[in-house]
Amino acid sequence: MNKYYLQDVSTLIDCCDLGFHLSVERVMNCYLASRGRIQKTEESGLKQLEAAVASLDQSGDRDGLLQQHDAAFCLPFRFSYHPHEGDQVSGGGAPTREKINHVVCTLYLEHRRGTEAVVSSVTSLTTNCDFFRGCWSTADPLCVGFW
Repeated sequence: MNKYYLQDVSTLIDCCDLGFHLSVERVMNCYLASRGRIQKTEESGLKQLEAAVASLDQSGDRDGLLQQHDAAFCLPFRFSYHPHEGDQVSGGGAPTREKINHVVCTLYLEHRRGTEAVVSSVTSLTTNCDFFRGCWSTADPLCVGFW
């Protein structure tokens, strides 16, 4: 009985096998294949990323951006003033040549008056000081460069 029982149980188990091992083998092979594809894709993506990082060009990108959007970065031909929250608008607009000439002349006269005041102060100091009086009389090179 032992002889037939051990052989029959083994045969019965083989007959009742529903393919568990085969199914597990297929699932694991599929998993390994998909992991291999993922790894290859990641490696490919990393290589592309390395190439993109190596080809970065800040000045070229800046120049390209400025060329593509030149209207946004170029100055307009003329600025028009738009009052903000009650600001007063003067009718003068841009300064004219006459206004600029007037300002330049005024500044020149102020500068001239200031220069004359400094010269008169230095002259009064030199006439009242013995040290300077000696310099002027001997024409010392240090004092000559003073004027």
